Amino acid sequence: MYLIRFFKNIYGRKIYFQIVFMMLFAFGTATAQFLATQHLGDVIDAVGKGYEETVYQFLVISVSTVLYILGTAAFTFLSGKITAAFSRCVQTKIGMKLCSAQYYAMEQMDDGDLLAMITKDIDSIKNWLGLSMKSGFLPVCLGLVPVCLFRWCNWKFALLALCLIPLNAVPSVFFARKLSPFHDNEKKAFARVLSHFTESLQFVMLIKAFQLEQLFQKKHKEELDKYRKTRKKRMFFEKLTEEYNRCYGHISRILLLLLSAYFIYRGEMTIGRLTSVILCSEFVGEGLKIVGSIPLYLPAAKVGVIRIQKLFELPNEAVSGNRIQTSVQTDKLPVYEVRKLTFSYGDTTILHDINFYVYQGEKIAVVGLSGCGKTTLFKLLSGLYTPKKNCIYFRGMDLATLSPEYLRNHITVTTQEAFLFQATFENNIKVAKSDGSKAEIIAACKNAQLDSFIQTLAHGYDTEMNTTIQSISNGQMQRINLARAFFRNTNIFLLDEPTSALDSGTAGAIWNYLFADCADKTLLVILHDLEEVCRFHKVLVVDNGNIAAFGTHTELIQGCELYRKLYEEKMANRRKVEL
Repeated sequence: MYLIRFFKNIYGRKIYFQIVFMMLFAFGTATAQFLATQHLGDVIDAVGKGYEETVYQFLVISVSTVLYILGTAAFTFLSGKITAAFSRCVQTKIGMKLCSAQYYAMEQMDDGDLLAMITKDIDSIKNWLGLSMKSGFLPVCLGLVPVCLFRWCNWKFALLALCLIPLNAVPSVFFARKLSPFHDNEKKAFARVLSHFTESLQFVMLIKAFQLEQLFQKKHKEELDKYRKTRKKRMFFEKLTEEYNRCYGHISRILLLLLSAYFIYRGEMTIGRLTSVILCSEFVGEGLKIVGSIPLYLPAAKVGVIRIQKLFELPNEAVSGNRIQTSVQTDKLPVYEVRKLTFSYGDTTILHDINFYVYQGEKIAVVGLSGCGKTTLFKLLSGLYTPKKNCIYFRGMDLATLSPEYLRNHITVTTQEAFLFQATFENNIKVAKSDGSKAEIIAACKNAQLDSFIQTLAHGYDTEMNTTIQSISNGQMQRINLARAFFRNTNIFLLDEPTSALDSGTAGAIWNYLFADCADKTLLVILHDLEEVCRFHKVLVVDNGNIAAFGTHTELIQGCELYRKLYEEKMANRRKVEL
């Protein structure tokens, strides 16, 4: 039943009507096929009854055959259209879920699992949907034909023929129950193979630089071997089912022929009726083939639904009201007020009792050793992670109660990772704000020191990225990130190491823009290179998830040993590089 509910949740109530309609359509097509089959035997016996009877039987066969051919073609087209539309609908809903799910929950998802859902799981469910619509053949194959056997043949013959049907159906049910765990294990193994492929693509430069080809090839072979073993187990049971059905079909035909020969010998069956029985036995075989497909399609469909449902059950980002108190002048409140903030990944606490204030227009540098919690703090401030209530206040409002849309309309975040769309330079920048003008895009690129590079290209801002341009450097990617941020032009910037891949001249020009032209904007920057740290109003020093110090550069040089050590090391390294 949960398969039917899944169909409804994905496609709406109309899927019920479509399935029923297609089952009735299949029933009509099967009926036409049955009439043609039945009258093929009757036309043989009609030869002895005269010309008119023979012509009548021939006309019935002709009309039934034409209806069967047309019905089969229409059924194939319509069922394919419905399953394709259903598949597209599932993929659309998965895409929507990936965009609406909480960032923290999405971080836990494996790329291979997602790719397996979009490929194997959807195909498995689509196959079961197609089989469900085709089940309209069964009332004719396994219902009408057995009833007619009693009318045509000796009751003993008909009864024995009917007893052959459960001998096929019962093992099918048995194998269906056994196959589910094998399908689940196979898809998990397939997901691991896809994950390894995506890792190889992401780190291909690293693999070559450190000569890790053998290591990755070995791991890839191991994952493929695991997938092969799980697939082999699943295919063994499926092949066992198929071979049973095939052998059963041969044996049942031989039994029917022997019995028919016996009844013909006794004069209880004609040659024409024998022809109909043989052809109808093939027809029954079509029905049994559908029944035999149940253990092949049902377990895979169940596993696919369970896996996709788990994705759909991921929590969405909050859409609660913004709860803005209009009586309070938010411009006089701190932009951020962090009170006793603690955050954990599972049982591992990353941030401990964090407290600080950030006011409008302040430029704050966040520094500390790698892994100390700086990026986690930024994800909390930007709303990617949802903090506990009463821990972070944004302009006097509890950030935990704000909708993501409200928060992101007021802040701009750049990460260390950059992404590109298959589009022009202009559209890649414009993605940050859909209603911006070409002049604003050019101004943002100039401020990000990107315009001069774009102007060297044959098509300028209309140059296709990822196609015309074969390689984008890390520095150019970083400037694309900054151009998007400057084009968006909100009052608050949260920047994660925005100039780490840039040369000192380019970085200096960007810092000049941020401190001079953006003087009224609030700026929080995770800073690794401390060359520009003196220009910030305050420095927040994070140490193992705690605030080690918060103050001006001069105050921290004098009063914070960790900060003084970090600053002196960075400056010493800078002098070595210059020498």
